[in-house]
Amino acid sequence: MDFAWEGLVDALAACNFYASGGSDSLEFDGSVVTKNFGRVNISLIFESKACIEFPVVKFKDAKMNGLYRKVPHIDKDATICYAQKRSIVFDALNPFGMIRFVLDQVKNSVLDAPKKEYAEQFTREIASYWDNEKGPELQIRKNGFALITYSKDFLSTKIVLNSSIFSIFHNIDFSELEYPFTKKEDIIAFGEMALGKRNFRKLKKLVLQNCFAKNQFGLVFKKDDCLLGMIVSPSDKDDISCLSFVKDRQKKLFSRNASMDKIAPLQNKKILVVGCGTLGSNLLAMLVKSGAGFGQTLTLMDSDIYKEENFSRHYLGFSVTGKNKAKAMKEALIAQNLNLKIEAITKSFQDAFGEEQELPFDIIIDTTGDEALSNYLNRRLMKVSKMPLYVCGYIYGQSQAVCASVQKKQQKACLQCVNEYVKNGAFLPKLKEDQYIFDSCNSVYIPFPITASISAANLVMTALFKALKKDTGDETIFWYQKCDDNVWGPMERVEVPKDGSCLICRIS
Repeated sequence: MDFAWEGLVDALAACNFYASGGSDSLEFDGSVVTKNFGRVNISLIFESKACIEFPVVKFKDAKMNGLYRKVPHIDKDATICYAQKRSIVFDALNPFGMIRFVLDQVKNSVLDAPKKEYAEQFTREIASYWDNEKGPELQIRKNGFALITYSKDFLSTKIVLNSSIFSIFHNIDFSELEYPFTKKEDIIAFGEMALGKRNFRKLKKLVLQNCFAKNQFGLVFKKDDCLLGMIVSPSDKDDISCLSFVKDRQKKLFSRNASMDKIAPLQNKKILVVGCGTLGSNLLAMLVKSGAGFGQTLTLMDSDIYKEENFSRHYLGFSVTGKNKAKAMKEALIAQNLNLKIEAITKSFQDAFGEEQELPFDIIIDTTGDEALSNYLNRRLMKVSKMPLYVCGYIYGQSQAVCASVQKKQQKACLQCVNEYVKNGAFLPKLKEDQYIFDSCNSVYIPFPITASISAANLVMTALFKALKKDTGDETIFWYQKCDDNVWGPMERVEVPKDGSCLICRIS
């Protein structure tokens, strides 16, 4: 460690950075020359002599005060945050290279970046410039209005402010503004850069009227899935003070789970999942992580009760024994995020939806593994005026394969067509005669490992995402993934033609 630290000190000296408090100091002072700000004095502060973390960078010049309000990658304590901190490790064996990397980050990513780059980066990171989620309650109303409720202090009654929601469309160059806003002109300048002409006129009228009348008022801006709020309080002078807050950061929730080149592809989709058993329960967790239940309702349907023998393959545990599976899954998912919209139906599909009833869903996923029910459900879907996207997933045998059928239109191959095509084409291995196990009271089940449940859920998600892409066509697709001695092969897919002799298609 001492050798590594000595090498680092030598590298700092080569870049004209010297210890500010004697030989044991972890703080080194120096400067960088920039195009935009000239020579800037900075300090590099190390956490320890272990040489495992990048140093904190602090700006020493008064002219840099408040820089964090203007330029991305500067924290509120005026220290730089490394854009690549998680993807590049501090290399103690290359001290000079590491110090050059730090100084290049300070110059190129922060101080000398073009203003256009400031605007683009700020637009991406806009929510981080507002205060965190703590603060007033925000309730979205129809017609583009928001209701802001807050208390000034512990003794006061709640104050309610009604505000229009202004959508932010443009990249924002914040380098000429101070934030939090201190003058009404700052808010107007922000609106001029960020909003369209029509919205800007509304904002300008609102700000000037309320500031002139010295009334406290609320402003809410929307950028993607972020709602950026401010409560503005004018003073006797021409100044203002702002209480700012961020709400509804759904984009951040899904930012690390981008599917099919899209964040949260299932958001705002009305989805029905029939069956909350081994496949359905493990699938539901994936659906929610991809946006299901955000914006539109995710409906779960299962009339079955969770039993102890379900434990080894189910998403849920012993604590829900004796509860309805759909209700228990709803509770478990909402416990992860209170903003989820989930409905649990404890009836069978036949009891819940009459023969002539329309099905108000964009997507219906059948995970029951019950061939008779799946065929019935498919026949019902082929009779509705507009067929939802239908995905039927199941585990084949004792995990010899997992399968999923995807049907988009009534005019294409139905589930019965798929079954005949797959059977005649011998896409799946033949099953042995001893697949079914008879339990007490003559109940029947098929034993298979939890890996089959997870693989089936993964296959259904893949089939669903592919079906949602506009360039995949409207043909019915059969997906399958075979398993040999607990080793899963590649996912495969085949287009299924409509069978002219299919009785179900004729009746429909």
